[in-house]
Amino acid sequence: MYRKLGIGLLVLALLSSCAEAGQPLGGARVWIDAPLSGAEAPPGVSVQVVAYASAPGGAPQMSLWVNGAAVGAMSVTMVKDGLARGEGMWTPPGPGRYSLTVQVLTAGGSAMSQPALLIVGGERPAAAPPVTLTPQIPLLELRADATSLKAGECTFLHWNVSVPQAQSIDLNGQPVPPQGEMQVCPCQTMTYDLIVFAGDKYAQTVTIQVSGFCAIPTTPAPANALNFWADAATVQAGSCTFLRWDSVNALKVYLDGEEVSAAGQKRVCPCGAATYNLTAAFADGTKQERSLTIGVNGSCQAPPVTAPPPPTEPPPSQDTTPPPVPAPLSPGSGSESNPPDQYCPLTLQWYPVSDPSGVTYRLRLDKNTGGGWATIGTWETSASEYAVPNNALFCDYSAYRWRVRAVDGAGNSSNWSVWFYFEMPVP
Repeated sequence: MYRKLGIGLLVLALLSSCAEAGQPLGGARVWIDAPLSGAEAPPGVSVQVVAYASAPGGAPQMSLWVNGAAVGAMSVTMVKDGLARGEGMWTPPGPGRYSLTVQVLTAGGSAMSQPALLIVGGERPAAAPPVTLTPQIPLLELRADATSLKAGECTFLHWNVSVPQAQSIDLNGQPVPPQGEMQVCPCQTMTYDLIVFAGDKYAQTVTIQVSGFCAIPTTPAPANALNFWADAATVQAGSCTFLRWDSVNALKVYLDGEEVSAAGQKRVCPCGAATYNLTAAFADGTKQERSLTIGVNGSCQAPPVTAPPPPTEPPPSQDTTPPPVPAPLSPGSGSESNPPDQYCPLTLQWYPVSDPSGVTYRLRLDKNTGGGWATIGTWETSASEYAVPNNALFCDYSAYRWRVRAVDGAGNSSNWSVWFYFEMPVP
């Protein structure tokens, strides 16, 4: 008899334990499938946590808690209608005993699973200490005072976000504070999404079912209209102003018999008072006309203008400015006491100069005869170099000097350049 009574009590205890695991709060239930309570894991190895939740009304949000603190959201998939599977990985920070729980949030409420004991890097304790399940504050909560309305009726949405270090909180794409409420008056069935980013993405939704349709107010059609005005009602003769017009419901608009756009402008420059007529034909078959007169001061007739005689061209001024002095380039140098050696054939070169009337160059070559310098050649050229004839007169073993001057097209001569000295040594 005592044996039967003990078995009966054991069965009742097991049923009570199963009923308490994942006890529903607001219609939701959740339980941990892996790891089993009392499971062991080596240090430094990530542990896969798998949980299932009874989730009437759509996909829930599931999060993993360790030792009473949330550590992250779990990946949720719907196994079938009303049953969701959550998966997540967690790496223990070191050896020890850890209490794992899973929280589920649904449109109908939230629930926390019974804890599962995980032993990392240590010996199994003789007896696991009792763990008391403390209801946790949901990470994310969104609810409506009423989830079934007639079109045009209103209700309030309420939300509360407890996600640590939330980076953004949006309700249907609009930023909102962590806690608040909002009145909504949907004209059709609407789903409201509360999205939180805090490293991971957290989401909660609530759907408000709406029956019927909202009455759409009708706006009366605007009255026919034709407006006609000018920037200036009076102008000086020959000056200009703009005619401007617009219309409402006009099919065709005519300015002085010429079709124009329903709204526009035209520049006019009258020499005398002028009247302009605007006509519009409307969609209901009616017509409207407008007239506008522009007053004019003065006359557009100008007095004859006598053209002044053409100016007399002054005689061109005489060019008396000489061109710049050209500078010798080679052969030789400006030192008479230490001239460089040079051999035939001989080409005199200098830096060219310019003048608006053109430039030619005059050259002079002297030879030291022992008793002084004697000119042995003069030449004129338009180039910036001159090849001296290759003969005994110019290729004797002696000392030489040369210089150059520029002459422009008006006959003005520059000063002579400096002397350049060179020697033809005895071989």
